[in-house]
Amino acid sequence: MSYHKTNFGKFAPRITDINGYVPEPGDDWRDMRWDHGPDDPGEPGISDEERRDRFRYLDEEWWPGVLEAARLATKRAQAAAQFQ
Repeated sequence: MSYHKTNFGKFAPRITDINGYVPEPGDDWRDMRWDHGPDDPGEPGISDEERRDRFRYLDEEWWPGVLEAARLATKRAQAAAQFQ
């Protein structure tokens, strides 16, 4: 379950969705608010094939990278908060 960046105060991880939530394993990017820019599968006018490709990219490549970056950022934030 994601948590809000305010839980860490000034040590908050910098990888958050639009609403300030940090993802954790088990979260699904579809349940959060992200700006996917040119990879947005909801972009009007794209073909079904392009939409499938974008979903595949987000599921298989982008999201695992986001989760790993959030895990590392959370670990650093927890370590920094302990020494405060």
